[in-house]
Amino acid sequence: MQMHFNLLTGEFLVNGLPLARLPSDYENHETYRSLFGKSQLEVMPSDVPGMKFSSQKQYAAHTVHLGKNRIPDSDNFDVSVRATKEGQTWEFVPPRVLARSFPDAFIQKYAHWYSVKHGHSVDLFQFQLEA
Repeated sequence: MQMHFNLLTGEFLVNGLPLARLPSDYENHETYRSLFGKSQLEVMPSDVPGMKFSSQKQYAAHTVHLGKNRIPDSDNFDVSVRATKEGQTWEFVPPRVLARSFPDAFIQKYAHWYSVKHGHSVDLFQFQLEA
């Protein structure tokens, strides 16, 4: 783990990433706003492969990891979100992925989560009504 301190700006970086606050392209992304609203997560570098940031404190009793995935054939990106609680890990599924598989009412008003690690014999997919 590399740590840097910029004497001119007073910014502290861990592995080249800011400590405490997400970059604005994360906070302004539609996914972030739909899941966290105006909350500003305090973050640190994540040790989860494919994720850049981890919440310093729990959010809704979950440890949250965030990353970016480029959308194929596009200049845009998805914000990847993993939420872990008591050994259960859920990964957010962007609405665009499900757009042609479900009616609009299930796409526009719900957050979609896939169970990455679970003790069940079947895969779990959760539709959570957005607040």
